[in-house]
Amino acid sequence: VAKLQKYTINLYKEIEELSGQATGVHLTGGVLLAATEARLDWLRGVVAKGRYLGIELEEISPKEAAELMPLLDPSQFVGAVRNKEDGHLDPSGVTHAYAKAARKLGAEIERFTKVEDIVRRADGMWRVITNKGEVVAEHVVNAGGRWGREVGRMVGLELPVRAMEHMYLITEDMP
Repeated sequence: VAKLQKYTINLYKEIEELSGQATGVHLTGGVLLAATEARLDWLRGVVAKGRYLGIELEEISPKEAAELMPLLDPSQFVGAVRNKEDGHLDPSGVTHAYAKAARKLGAEIERFTKVEDIVRRADGMWRVITNKGEVVAEHVVNAGGRWGREVGRMVGLELPVRAMEHMYLITEDMP
């Protein structure tokens, strides 16, 4: 995951340059918390792996974590790890940037088109069967989003994609 994070941060910068579309990436930093010594030991392993992969991670105290996250009660934690390269982005901006970059590079995007099956031809090309007809392509991008697992199964892949709910707390800027 750490390699993917590093790759993706660089990719978003590249896509912004190519497309001229902002991805809304904000590297605000993130904190992983440890409420137990066992969790803190595990996080120390994460720090070591991250450093090996070139990701800037550092172990910090619960007090330092509370300085970064004012709503945090430091008495509930034994330690923390800060990832300066963590952050958030604008999913709509990323989607539009990918689409603009793909079109600039010659891709065709078919919107509102349901893929019903994908079949590999003997010549290595792909036959994509949709509700609007068939398309033959050298490359196919799985842009199925939460249905990406089902699209993967059409070509015999079991992708680790799951829909998840997340909780968010949004506040005004804090001093």
